[in-house]
Amino acid sequence: MSQSEPPVYRLNLPRLLALILQVLPLRRAETWSRDRIRAHQDRELVRLRQHAYAHSPFYQRFHKGLERRPLHELPVLTKKELMQSWDEIVTDRSLRLEDVQRFLERVQGFEPYQGTHYAYATGGTTGVKGVTVYSEKELLRIFAMTSRTTRWAGMPFSLRERPRLAIVQSLLPWHVAGGAVFIRLPLVKTLPLDTTEPLPQLVQKLNDFQPHVLGGFAGNIQLLAQEQLAGRLRIAPRTVTTTAETLKKEAREQIEAAWGIEPFDAYGSTETAVAASECQEHRGLHVYEDVVILEVVDEDNRPVPPGTFGKKVLATVLWNYTLPLIRYELSDHLKLASEPCPCGRTFQLIEEIEGREEQVIFLDGASGEPVRIEPDLFFDHMVLLPIDGWQVVQERKDAITFLVLRPHAEFKKTEFLQRIGNELEKLGARRPTLRVERTSELRRTKLGKLITIQALRTEDRR
Repeated sequence: MSQSEPPVYRLNLPRLLALILQVLPLRRAETWSRDRIRAHQDRELVRLRQHAYAHSPFYQRFHKGLERRPLHELPVLTKKELMQSWDEIVTDRSLRLEDVQRFLERVQGFEPYQGTHYAYATGGTTGVKGVTVYSEKELLRIFAMTSRTTRWAGMPFSLRERPRLAIVQSLLPWHVAGGAVFIRLPLVKTLPLDTTEPLPQLVQKLNDFQPHVLGGFAGNIQLLAQEQLAGRLRIAPRTVTTTAETLKKEAREQIEAAWGIEPFDAYGSTETAVAASECQEHRGLHVYEDVVILEVVDEDNRPVPPGTFGKKVLATVLWNYTLPLIRYELSDHLKLASEPCPCGRTFQLIEEIEGREEQVIFLDGASGEPVRIEPDLFFDHMVLLPIDGWQVVQERKDAITFLVLRPHAEFKKTEFLQRIGNELEKLGARRPTLRVERTSELRRTKLGKLITIQALRTEDRR
């Protein structure tokens, strides 16, 4: 390795054997009955809690007197509390948040912290940046879970032809998506592409590479589908995967139209790793219930029934003993399915992912009370507009800007603003200042994500 090459993670023979030992139990779990899944979760939860109570001063205090209570009676752990109490939550007493953060500021590739752990930070799109840490064994568990995702997606593999995988995502090494760029897989040729790269350059590189598999952030894959439909991108992937952002119906339809195949969506976070993904039935996303417990709840942490969107998700990660996360709050809006998947797998099915609480816009109401505007109102009214893309940005409590990407000649700005204003008033909101801004490039986060609806942060809503 030259001095200029960043550190990489190679799946050498010992790591590959350790990975296989983790993959096999995950494959067996896919055939379990509902009763066996619940029994497995109960056992793994007991082990996780025992470890936390023995080694985490935070959980000794946070769950004091509740050690034998069921999961749904335990307090909720927020990201803010996680970061404030990080040093007491970790079960390896040698780990300190301040030191890990300094390490993340200088990390150049896939390198372990202190030679023993792997650390990543979230992008901070919820307003609070989080830091997660894994042991080597836990890192291999993430790889094993990812292998389930790729297997369900039917990713092509042949000894006669080296598969070509193109991934469009962040290349920042402190983010878990960027860290994946520095993993070297045997027998797979990989093309990592930065989401912040100009679109024409991405198109050219993909045309030259001709990937068998195309994956990445959902918003970027949708933009590439539009380039394919316009004739500028000319690739024929056999598999398309999306992650990190909500895959809306509009994006799914454009991907299908571009390449004649349905995309395979996956759901997860830095804290949970991949937690659910689609099978070839495309009826929803199967929750990986053998490694994570997801409670879909309302604003008061009460479970919501299948077929109803929750206001948040409480995740209990059964495999991370270094940084135990028990009823950890995620702001995602999920709806569980009422019926099982026809594929025969008994894992719980997520029927739809609406977005995050941070994408909900609050406006002043005519009655004086704030009015909640769900993301779907904007999706419903913008997906059919004659434009190449869009974003909604709440500039102030009483001002919204609609960024429209390369509007076509038939786009009627005045009619659109009138229609949106009427819909907001129907919901009881005072009509805010509404304006359209034409743009040749949509706004991205520093990770390169395209956040379609950018609402005010909670502290700015007051």
